[in-house]
Amino acid sequence: MSGKELLLRKTDVELKKFQQEKNSIEREYPELKSNENDLGVYLSKLQEQYQAFDKKSRESYEKRDKLKVTFSLLEKNIKKAYSEAEAVFVPVFKELAKSFIGYDLDINFVSKNRRISLILNLDESARTESHKLSESQRFFLDIALRMSLANYLSKPGNEATLFIDTPEGSLDIAYENRVGKMFAYFIDTYYQNILMTVNINSSQLLISLAKNIKYGKIVMRRMLDWIDLSIVQKEEEKLFKKFFNNIDSILRKKNA
Repeated sequence: MSGKELLLRKTDVELKKFQQEKNSIEREYPELKSNENDLGVYLSKLQEQYQAFDKKSRESYEKRDKLKVTFSLLEKNIKKAYSEAEAVFVPVFKELAKSFIGYDLDINFVSKNRRISLILNLDESARTESHKLSESQRFFLDIALRMSLANYLSKPGNEATLFIDTPEGSLDIAYENRVGKMFAYFIDTYYQNILMTVNINSSQLLISLAKNIKYGKIVMRRMLDWIDLSIVQKEEEKLFKKFFNNIDSILRKKNA
């Protein structure tokens, strides 16, 4: 067989191979199975889409770069503001928090991956023990944090008022006692105000508050007078009266 014949056969094989690939592409993309003019129009549209997407992409990157600069400035200002507040705000929080939880706590300003947050840390000695913070304990630590912020943001003659709906029977009597002391300290020492509702099942909280707060700084309203008591509540109303009389007795002793 001559060299020309071999070249012809090789060319024929290559042609069939390309034809198979073409058929496969046309089956996958039937819109390409058209005349050359239609194919040219289709490719032109693809080119236009690419240019539009490329433009949008470049605009998004430019916008991102501008936002990075803005974020950096905001982050710098926030760090500066926190640094200025830290000297007043953090010590108050640590004092209130420790009076409740009994451990040294701290707040760390953290900026990571363009996210800013305040992280509450329990000291390492507490972490190595089996002690864990319950949901209710975290609730009252959150209140301590809010108290600290309220004290920092308020001004003499324009004190803050915290509205608190305490969890019903969520703490044991030891921690209820500490909550009462913490609330009394916040009111007496920093001259702030608290308006709260308390389920009298949490009796130690109110008793502790009454014992520790200065005379004339507490006003108690019996919400039982505002509702229709159930049959069971009416039959056991003496228990409510006993509790309220106990609180009144504590407050009267302060006036003696």
